[in-house]
Amino acid sequence: MHDEYPLGFDQRFPGRTKPTIPRGTLTALGPFHEVSADGHEKISAKALQMGDVGIPIYGYKDKWTSTGLGVYVVPNCRLAGAIGHLHLDFLEKIGGFPIQLTVDKGSETGWMYAIQCALRYEALFP
Repeated sequence: MHDEYPLGFDQRFPGRTKPTIPRGTLTALGPFHEVSADGHEKISAKALQMGDVGIPIYGYKDKWTSTGLGVYVVPNCRLAGAIGHLHLDFLEKIGGFPIQLTVDKGSETGWMYAIQCALRYEALFP
């Protein structure tokens, strides 16, 4: 390893301390400025390994208040159609839409993106 990749030896030796991740403060303009959304398969059928038994969930969290805005059980938290309909229900529940919706670019976020773009366009150009 010293000959082929000298830096690798220092990066991989047992007992070394890993560099710390630089942390910063979270900032937002106010409530519903930025809402984060993500699906969780921790209690899905694959995670539980109990056959077909599972509870896939999808959740929303406000960055300003750091509170969960909703956690919902869905048929499949990886389907764009299911999450798109859930997103519309969520927006109806909160009575508006956030300025920024932060997601992990998973396969389920396609409809959410389209809905956010359409609502933003209608709000700016009625």
